[in-house]
Amino acid sequence: MGERFDTSTAGEISLQGFSRPLRVWRISGAVAEPQSAGTRPFVGRRAEIAQLRGLLETCRDQARGHLVHVCGEAGIGKTRLIEEFVRQAQTEGIPTHKALVLDFGTGKGQGAVRALVGSLLGLEVSADAAARHDAAARAITGGYVDSEQLVHLNDLLDLAQPAELHTIYDAMDNAARLDGKRRT
Repeated sequence: MGERFDTSTAGEISLQGFSRPLRVWRISGAVAEPQSAGTRPFVGRRAEIAQLRGLLETCRDQARGHLVHVCGEAGIGKTRLIEEFVRQAQTEGIPTHKALVLDFGTGKGQGAVRALVGSLLGLEVSADAAARHDAAARAITGGYVDSEQLVHLNDLLDLAQPAELHTIYDAMDNAARLDGKRRT
């Protein structure tokens, strides 16, 4: 857990059914980029690696990105598989972006699409509002997002809507907001 979260000890507690007190940890946030397992050998998963290598070839040949959604039971090696895929992509000079979503729930602003948008804009997981605002401005001035989509980009980056966009955002129904975020 220490590889994925910033933690601090919160002491020990006694729980019914346990003979000794258990150490409790307080999670203060997600680690921006967990430590790599690069020193561990990658074993097995030939079929999955072959599929992912095919995807890398397609990305390179078509000069287009693709989205890969990896899910499965805890402990089966999803993270290690993705680390190997990212390592292979980097070896070939293909940029990658990751978005981690934990099954036990996400807080506001921590969904997969938001995490992916943040990664595409070069934001750390722990980026504050000022950094997210700067990233939104760069996306507009860089031509990645049209200025008409700023209301949706603000939503994706969990930024407060400025006064001039607040009324527009409030007038949208949920379907319009979802469609706008998808297009953005």
